[in-house]
Amino acid sequence: MQNDAGDTTVRRFFTGLCRLIRRYKGTNTSTRDRENVQVEIEIERPLLSFCGIKRRRKRNSTIRDTATNDPTTVPEDLDTLLADYSLALTPRNAASTNHIVLSRPRIDAILHLLLAQAKKRLLETDTTEKINTLYWDYEQFISLSDTLGARRRRRIPNCAVDYALWYGDARDFATNCVVIRARDMIVGGESRQFFPILVAMSLIKHNRVRRKVNREVYGICTNSFTWVFFHLDKRNKLNSLRLNWANGQQQAITAVLSKILNEAVKLRLLSSKPADTWSDSKTRLSPWDVRKWNYAEDKEDNAADFTPSGCESPPGDTKPGGAEKAVEPTPTQDPSTADLASILLQDMHEVLDLKHQPDEDYIWSLGALGEYKMMPDHLKSIFKDYKLAFGDKFWCEVLTRVKFEALLFIVLALIKKRDFGPDTLAPSSSLQ
Repeated sequence: MQNDAGDTTVRRFFTGLCRLIRRYKGTNTSTRDRENVQVEIEIERPLLSFCGIKRRRKRNSTIRDTATNDPTTVPEDLDTLLADYSLALTPRNAASTNHIVLSRPRIDAILHLLLAQAKKRLLETDTTEKINTLYWDYEQFISLSDTLGARRRRRIPNCAVDYALWYGDARDFATNCVVIRARDMIVGGESRQFFPILVAMSLIKHNRVRRKVNREVYGICTNSFTWVFFHLDKRNKLNSLRLNWANGQQQAITAVLSKILNEAVKLRLLSSKPADTWSDSKTRLSPWDVRKWNYAEDKEDNAADFTPSGCESPPGDTKPGGAEKAVEPTPTQDPSTADLASILLQDMHEVLDLKHQPDEDYIWSLGALGEYKMMPDHLKSIFKDYKLAFGDKFWCEVLTRVKFEALLFIVLALIKKRDFGPDTLAPSSSLQ
C-alpha cells in the first residue's frame, strides 16, 4: 500500500512537471526573451523628491506591458538602414571592437522612421493637414521662472532636451515625450545620469497640470543601443523600463516607441487648435525657444560670436556706395604667414596656389561605380518616410542632415559589401 501511494505521488509529480514543460514550450519565445530582459531603474529617493515624483509601488506598468505583449516589429527599411549604419561605421577588421558607433544618426533614424509609420495610417483620411504638424524638434530649452517655486527655481533655472515630440503648440507644453541623447555609455547602477530627463519631465508635467491638458508624459534616455523609458502618470507616479537593442530587444523598444508615437497622433487629432504652419516661426516663440531668440535678437552684437578670428572688417572699411570710392583690396599675403580666416575670397586661388582645370569632366566620371547609379529601393522609401515624419518642417536643417547621413552611410555600406564582402560587420554586441 505504501509503495502504491509512493508511486502515485511520483506519477503526479512527473505529470505536473510535463505539463509545465509543455506550457513553457508553447509560450512565444520572443515574449519570454522580452520578459527576461526588462529592468526597472532604481532612482534615488532624494532625486525623486526634488522633482516632486513618486515611485510606483506596483511592478505592472503600461510600458512594461507594451514591451512584453505588443506584436509590433521593427520596420524592414529601418532594420536595413541600421544595418547599413553599423556596417559603414565598423572597422574592416571585425576583431577591432574597441570603437563606438555614432549614436545620433541611429537615434534620428529610429525616432523619425517610426513616427512616419505612425502617420502612414492616416494618409488617406482628411486629417493629413493635422499630422503634418506632428514632429520631433531638436535642442529644446525649458526656461520657466515659476515652475517649481522659489526654492527650486534657484537650483534649476532651465533645462534642455535633445528631442521633443510636439503634437501642438509648444507654448502650451503640448508634448508627450522628450528624449535626451546620452553621450556616453549608460551605466546600469548610476541613477544620477537620469536626473536631467526626470527634471524635464517634471517641468512639463507641472505646467501642463496647471493648464488642465494631457497629464501624462514619457521620457527617454538613450545612446541608441540602451533605451531607458520613463513614464510619469497623471498622479505623478513614475515607472521605468530599460531595454537594449543589441541584446535582441529591438522589437520591445519598437513597440514602446510606437505606443508613444500613436498616442501623440491621437492627441494631435483631438487638438481643437488649427494646424500651425512654419511660415511665421517667430510667432511660435515659447519658453522652449526663448533662449534661442534672445541670443539671436541683436544680430549686430552677436555677429562676432559666429565670425572666425580675423574676419571682422577693420575700422573704416565700408562698403562702396554712391559717390564713395571702393576701398582698395589689401595686398595678397604670404601663404606661410597668412591666417586662413583673413584670406579674401578673390585671393584664395593665388594664396593657396590653386589652378583651374578646364577639362574636369573625367574627375566626376562614375567609371567602375556605374552600378551604383540607381538609388537603392530602401533609400527611396526612407527619403519618403523622412518627408512624412518632418511634415511642414520639411525645410529644416535637421532633415538635410539625416538625409545626407542616410545617403552617405548607405553608399559606404554598399562599397564595403562589394570590396570586403558582407561579413565585415562586427557582432552587434561590440557596437555599443
